[in-house]
Order: sequence, then C-alpha cells, then structure tokens
Amino acid sequence: MRNDPRTFLDEVAHNILRQNQKMENTLVMLPSRRACFFFEEAVKDQLTKISWLPQIMSVEDFVERLSNFRNLPTPELILETYPFYREVFGNESETFRDYLNWITIMLADFNEVDAYKIEIKKLFEYLRDERALKSWNIDGSEMTDFQKRYLDFWEHLEPLYKKLTAHFEKHKMGYQGFIYRQAAEHVSCMMSNRFPLIQNIHWVGFNALNTCEEELVDYFIEHLDCQLHFDVDPYYLENQKHEAGRFIRNYLKRWPQQSEPYSANGFSNPQKEIETFGVSGKVGMAKVAGALLGKEGKRKNTALVLADENLLNPVLSSLPQSVDNINITLGYSLQTSLTYSFTESVLNALVNAKRASKNTLFTEDLLSVYAHPAFHYFGDQSTVSEKLGKLRESQKVAFTHTELLQFEKGLFDEPFTKKILNPNQSPGSWLNYATNLLERKANDENKVNDKLEQFHLERLVEVLIRTADYLEDLTDKISFEELWRFVILSAQGETIPIEGEKSDYLQLMGMLETRCLDFDHLIMTSVNEGTLPAGKQGNSFIPFEVKRKFQLPTHIQKDAIFAYHFYRVLQRAKKVTLLYDTSVSDMGMNEESRFIRQLEVEWGLEGNRKWNKQNISFDRDPLEFQVNSIEKTDDVLGQIRDYLTSENRGLSPSALNKYFNSPADFYFRHPLGIKEKNELEKDIEVSTFGTAVHDALEELFKRFVDSKQLLKKDDVLALKSEVRLALTEKMKESFKGDLNIGSNYLTFHAALKMIDQFLELQANELEDGDTFAIVGQEKKERTTVFVDDVEIRLNGTADRIDSFDTHHRIVDYKTGSVEQKELVIGSIDDLFDFEKQGKDKARQVMFYAWLVHKTKGYEQIESGIYSLKKISGGFLKLKVGRESILQKEHFERFEELLKNTIREMLNPDKELIQPETSSWTLYE
Repeated sequence: MRNDPRTFLDEVAHNILRQNQKMENTLVMLPSRRACFFFEEAVKDQLTKISWLPQIMSVEDFVERLSNFRNLPTPELILETYPFYREVFGNESETFRDYLNWITIMLADFNEVDAYKIEIKKLFEYLRDERALKSWNIDGSEMTDFQKRYLDFWEHLEPLYKKLTAHFEKHKMGYQGFIYRQAAEHVSCMMSNRFPLIQNIHWVGFNALNTCEEELVDYFIEHLDCQLHFDVDPYYLENQKHEAGRFIRNYLKRWPQQSEPYSANGFSNPQKEIETFGVSGKVGMAKVAGALLGKEGKRKNTALVLADENLLNPVLSSLPQSVDNINITLGYSLQTSLTYSFTESVLNALVNAKRASKNTLFTEDLLSVYAHPAFHYFGDQSTVSEKLGKLRESQKVAFTHTELLQFEKGLFDEPFTKKILNPNQSPGSWLNYATNLLERKANDENKVNDKLEQFHLERLVEVLIRTADYLEDLTDKISFEELWRFVILSAQGETIPIEGEKSDYLQLMGMLETRCLDFDHLIMTSVNEGTLPAGKQGNSFIPFEVKRKFQLPTHIQKDAIFAYHFYRVLQRAKKVTLLYDTSVSDMGMNEESRFIRQLEVEWGLEGNRKWNKQNISFDRDPLEFQVNSIEKTDDVLGQIRDYLTSENRGLSPSALNKYFNSPADFYFRHPLGIKEKNELEKDIEVSTFGTAVHDALEELFKRFVDSKQLLKKDDVLALKSEVRLALTEKMKESFKGDLNIGSNYLTFHAALKMIDQFLELQANELEDGDTFAIVGQEKKERTTVFVDDVEIRLNGTADRIDSFDTHHRIVDYKTGSVEQKELVIGSIDDLFDFEKQGKDKARQVMFYAWLVHKTKGYEQIESGIYSLKKISGGFLKLKVGRESILQKEHFERFEELLKNTIREMLNPDKELIQPETSSWTLYE
C-alpha cells in the first residue's frame, strides 16, 4: 500500500483501505461517474494483495438503483406531462407550441421542490396568495380577463403536480428530484431490497447536499457505518465569511463524528503560482489556451477546464499538433456539427414557409440550405454555384414548392427537394423520410468521408428516431415549428465522446467534471462574472423571496456551490492559469470573475505570493506580450486625413472612443474601414437586441417629434399597448430567426420588459418633474472645425433631444448596464487623458452635447444616459464636478482639446500605439 498519497482520492482510498472493512460490504459514493473512475484507479493503485473492490457509484446512479425508478429524459418528461396539463387546465390549455415555451421551466421547479422536500400544499398556497396580492388592483376595480387567467394558472399548479407525481409513482419513473424524494422517504425498505449486503457507506467529495441527500446521510449514520470525506482547504474553510466553505462548515457541525475533512493546505504552499490573463473574445481565449499547452512539456496531470463549455470547438481548433494525447470528456456536441446545422436550416425554411401565405419557401432560406457545407451529402456539389447564381438572379422573394421543383429541374437531387423541402406534407411524413434519407447517407462512405461527421450523422439519425417515438401520437397534430423545437430538445446533451487513456492524457473537461479531481497544472477559460459564478441567471416561476422563505436554493447558494468548485480545483494545483474575456459589447464590458478579484486581494497580495496578472495583446503569437505600434508613413497619414476630411466620413463619438482605447484599433476600424468579424446570427445577438430596442423606442416616440404640445404622462402610458407590435417589427427587420424559441424567446421578452419599464419611468418623471417636448430623434448632426487650416468633419447621432423651459436634454439609450459613476468627471480634461480609462460613456454624451451646441446653438444642455438594463437609476446625467448643465465654457474647452487630439492624429511623429491593457481585435 502506498504511503505517500498526493491527491484527494488517493488520500480517501488510503484511509478506507486502512480501516480493513470488508470491501464486499462497502459502498463508496461520489458526485460523478468520472470521479468514480479515478477513485477506482486510486484503490487499485494502493492494493497490495488480491481483494474485492468496494461498490463505487455516483450518487445519481445510487439513488436510481435504490428507488428502482427510471429517470426520464427531458423530451419524454414533457410528453408525459402534456395530457395531465390538458386535463387540469381544460379549456384554458394553450397550444402545444405555447406549452413548450414554459413547461421545461415548470418541470425544473417541480424537480427542485422535490429534491428539497418542500411541503407541496403550503408552497403552492403561498405562491397563489402571493401572486393574487400582486395582481390586486389598489383602486378596488375588477380584475381584467388577463389577470384572472394569470391567477388561474397558479391555481392549477398543485393539481397538476399531484396528478403527474401520482402517475410517476404508479409507473416507477419521473424526474430526478422526484426519484430522490422517493428514495429519501422509503430508504429503509429500499436498502434491504436493493443493497442487502452493505454495512459501510462512504460519501466522498460532496459539498452542497439537497434535503433528500441529507436525510439519506442521517439514515445511514443511524443504521450503518457511515463516513463523510470532505475535500477542503483551511484558506476558505476557516474563514467564516468565505462562501466556498459555507456548506461544509455546516456539515462539520451537523455530523462531527462522521466527518473527515482532508485539508489540502494548497493555498499556503509558497511554491504555488497563479497567473491570470485578460484576453479579448472567445477565439482569443482559445488561441491563448492552445499556445500555453504548446509550450508545456509533459502534460500528465494537466487539465484544461472550460467554464463555458461552448468554447470546446474553438479550443480544439486552436490546439497545436504537439497536443496529440488528449481525453475530451465533454465530447463533440451534436448541435455544433455540420449535419445538425444543416437540418436546422431545412427546418427553418419549412417553418418560415408555413408562416407565409401559400406555403412559399423564401429564397433567403433556400440559399442558406443550398450553400450549406453539408448539402453535398444530398445533391451534386458541382451544380451548387450555378443554382445559387440562378436563385439570386431570379429576383424572386419566394417560391411555391411546385415552382421550386420546376426551377431546379436537372440541377439537384429531385427526391431531396420533393420530400425534404416540401412544406405541404405533414411533419410526421417529413420526419420519417428525413430519418430514412439520413440513415442511407450515414452508410454511404462515398458521401461522408469525415469520420467524425459520420458519427454525428449516425447520432442525428438516433435523435430523429427517438423524436418520432416520442411524438408517435402527435406527429399528425403538430406543426413544423413544434417538430423543430422537439428536435432541439432531443438533441440537447448529445455528444460524440473522444476518450483516451483517461489518467495519462491531457484532460479537457467542464467545471462540474473536476469534482474530486486534482491536477498539477490547471488552465481554466471564461473565468468571467456571469459565467463563473453564473449569478442571477436561470429561469423559475418561483420568486426569489418565496424561495428564501421555503429554503429553496437561490442564486446566492448556487454561487457558493461554484465558489467551492473553483477554489477546490485550485487548491492542490502547483500552477494555475486563469483566462477571462475582456471584450466589450453593447451590454457592457465582460468582467473578470469576482473569484479572481478575491484571490488577488486575499491571496495574491499577501507576502511573496507568485501572482502574475496581465492582459494579452496579440497579433500572430498570442504569447508575445508586448506593446505594438504602427508608424505613420505617408500612406497611413493620407488615410487618416482622408477619413477626417471626407464629406461622407468624419470623426464620430464612437471613433473618438476607439482612439482613446487603442489608436491602432482606431486606424484599422475607421480610416481603413476594416470591419470586425461577424458570426452567423442564429440567436439574437447583442447588437441586434440593442438596435431593435432603440428602433422600437424611436417608432413609439416618433409622433411627438417637433410637436408643440408638451409630453404628458397619459401620452407615454398609452404607448405601452403598442410596444409588442413595434418591437416585433423592428426585431424582424434585422433578425430572421424564430422569436418564439429558446434564448430568442427569453431575449425578446426581456426587451419587452425593458421598454415597458422605461415607459413607466418616463411617465413617473413627467408626473413628478418638468414636462418637456421631444424636438429630435436619431438625427445625424454634422459640423466642421478647422485644425491648422485643415477642415475636419465631425458627426454623431443622438437617440433623442428634449426641450425643457430652461434647457435642452440629450438622451442616449443603453441596453447594457451603466452606473452613474461612469458619467462623473472632474473636468473636461479628464476626457482627453489617456491615463484615465473608463471615460467612454462620458466622452460620448459630451461629444453629442457639443455637436448639438455647434449645430443648433443651444447654450444650456443636459446630456446623459438611460440605462435600460438598470432603469431604476433614472436619467444618468453627465456631471462635470458638481455641474450637470453644460454651458459655454464646457463646450469651448471640449473643442480646444478635441482639436489637440486631431492634431495628434495627424502628427507623423506620433505612432499609433496598441496599449498593453488592450488586445488586438479580430478583423476580416
């Protein structure tokens, strides 16, 4: 038996073997199957003679085996629930499409309620009363039909839950929380039936147990020899305020005799090294991770952990050829494959056709299908260019199916168009034909010569077969849109695993897979706020305060859980590399995780710690950390001068901000006109979201522009009934996807709520303060100034200009989060100081105010931002010192410093610098 255990699992195996318990009577439970594998390896490594192994199981497998209940996959669970929903809701039942919009959220709530053994009757009564109180009209007026339907929804939840769980209990199946509840409530008889030989139980590496798990521990302590093995570090365990040790501190008090804490003391190791790198964008992080691994020698005991698992494909594309032994437990996601995205393109075309009159297929959708890289599985690739050309030349917006068949005769595989692109058939017929066709292509090696893509094709066939089984009784009743949503549900979580020798290779995994495991070198990506921890993300019908009252986990507890996962996987590592995204979007700047900031303050600044923090700016080699610059040759100067003086160009607020953040990026983006790379927009992007909200507000307020009457509270409140229509129209102008599915549905409704809350605020401001008239919206203001006899053109577009009795107001809408402190400056000079970063928003609204002053002659101007994401803050005014009304001296100083900056742009001796704190943006 080895006497020098290093990892947590080594130590636990050493401890259990030392107790000389009969292994055939011993059960060891761990948080994951992956941890089970490594624990079994640790036990085998330490055995000195032939012996039985203990039973080793993940807690989920244990509970399923104990209860003998089947855990239903999400699509099956949704369909099992549907008839009970129809029965309980009766005439108030929604269509299957609308049911799909919310049922997964409701089932997740049911799951959590059962896992934490909440008293069902009390919870639903409280929820119903709480919702009724919120719907009560303070003026005593009768509820609207909408309010009544809303309350009826909450009335129906308890009967739905009871009917559904009675069905599950009868048929021995259900969702995970229900299965846990069954196990906790019937553990005595279940243990004697399912695990009659077990006398010793070890819980290894757990952190936050749900109520059912805690009750199982209580039972095992009372009736068996039960021990709990906790993996901790004094760094966070002994600090009573540290969230990472929150749960284990409670367990050590609750079960002191049965608990064994394994103290890593890793954070006190003077040789421990932690480095953090800020990198712009996901691709940038992937490239840096690949470069770091390329510089590694031996990669045993090295892990690359993706806090955001969507980074898998960019990371795999960025790995150097020297990284050949790798174990990817995440697997390739089916939903990122060519085959799947091609199927999405086809279904999207059919869904849009069914929404149109006469089932017409839109040319835009057809182009997406025929130009797709996976199309060659079904048609003659040599004719694709000809076909695409003819489609574009046709100038037709859409084709009926008959017209399409005639149009492409002789160009493509006719069965594909006849069957796969036929919106006139039933979804059931389409599903059967698509499944058969894909199955034939998967077996045709002449068509699919990429092994991985063949695996994906085979897996997609399995998904479609499973979807057909699930929808067997509904295929002739559902729409293509409902079928598409169900295919998405069925495909979620489907991966092609890429396994190597698990214990010897580089380990590439997600955050939860690190539980119980230790590594010498740890590289972690996407260590950003909103990802790690996730914060307030997640959907639930149960409000925060109700969760707190019934002791259901909120984002506070969930953040503490991920704090433990983060600090635990760091504790034994000798070297830790944390990468976070620094890119900026309209929703605000990506922030490094607070875990990094906590580490820096609590650990990195203490004593002689090996702490290294920097931003990576890279051109070709992402690991060459250096200041880059561009010399102003005659050509470069000519391009800058042309940009500043051309009639249709000129300096704008965003361009000026780009210059102060990175003169080199300013040169690429504006004088050269090189656009940043864009990805295909399958979901609503930040830019589309922001544009749609801005355009919808412009549309709503358009009637008031230049009107002489002052805006009144009732005028604004009347606009609320028009918000949905206006937003839908504006969203569809720039986004062709489905607004009713997945994240698009949530984003659309977030935008609705954002506009609605803004109108409420605007109405309240009109009631409480001065009234005003709107005198301009989205109008580009242009002016010129002379800098050393060169006429410089400047322009900018303010979202709105309001006229008060005493002054004018420039309004800028921001859909991201903005704080008042971002709009407070000591003097105008602060806006032109390269050393004072974070002044972009203040500089922008000051630029707008100066432009309006120059073009319209207004003398007293208030300029600021409505942060629509945090609208409770009201109108955030630009403040120069304590002054919020901008006057002549402010404008004169701004213009003076602006001219100095333009002189600098045109100065051949001033290079275009790429600061160390910035990083090269990816351009096309």
